[in-house]
Amino acid sequence: MFKEFYSENLYRAVFTFPKFTRNYSKNYKAVQYSFKKISKKKKTLVLDIDETLVYATTNRSELRAIDETIFIKMTKFGASVKAYLSYRPFLFQMLDTLRNHFELILYTCGTASYAAAFAESVEKNGGKRYFDHVLSLQHCLYSMENEIYIKDLKILEEGRQLKDIVIVDNTIQSFFLQLSNGIPIYDYTGDKSDAMLPLLCDYLQFQILTAPDVRTKIDKDFKIKKLIEAKQDYYNR
Repeated sequence: MFKEFYSENLYRAVFTFPKFTRNYSKNYKAVQYSFKKISKKKKTLVLDIDETLVYATTNRSELRAIDETIFIKMTKFGASVKAYLSYRPFLFQMLDTLRNHFELILYTCGTASYAAAFAESVEKNGGKRYFDHVLSLQHCLYSMENEIYIKDLKILEEGRQLKDIVIVDNTIQSFFLQLSNGIPIYDYTGDKSDAMLPLLCDYLQFQILTAPDVRTKIDKDFKIKKLIEAKQDYYNR
C-alpha cells in the first residue's frame, strides 16, 4: 500500500537527525496529563492534518472544489485569515468507521488556532464528535539543526502505551522518533480522485486493530529495519 512511499523517504527521516535530543519543559508531566486517555478503546489513532486529511490554502484559485472555509486567528487581538479546505475523499466515511474502534487524536505542526478550526469544521460537517484531543505546534519538539518541528508520541503516554498508538502522517520526518508507530501516506493536494483513505481504513481496521503491539506489526509490514540497513549500505558505498 504505502511501502514504496516509505522506502523512498525513510533514509531522509532516519539520518537527518543524528544529533537530535529531547529537551522537555519542567511542566511536561502536567502537559502529558492534560492529554490523558479518556476513551475506553484500547488503540489510539493519531492523525496529521495538512496533506493527510485535508488540503488547505489561502489562495482560492488553487482549488477546483472548495469543501469548507475557515477563519484562523492570527493574533490575540482577533485578526484572522481565511483558509479554503479540500477534504481528502472518503474522510468522513473513514472517521465514521474508525471512531467505533479507535480513540482518535489530531496532531499537527500547525498552529493551535488552525488545528481547532479544522477540528471544528470536520465535526460540524460530520455531525459527530470525532476527536478526543487536538495537539498542535506548541506540543511538538524543535530540531534546531534541521529547522523543523517533530511530533513526539511520548506526550500521549498518560493512560496509554506506545504499543497501542499509531500515527498517520504524510511527512515521515514528523514521526521519526517513533518510526515503528508510524504509517506514511502520500500527500493530498486537492485531487478528488484520491483513494488512499479507504485503503488506510482497511489496514487500520483489519490489521492494526488486532495487533498486540502495533510497532511489531508495522515493522514487519513495512520492513523498516531492512530498509534502514539497505539505505545504510547504499549510502556507505
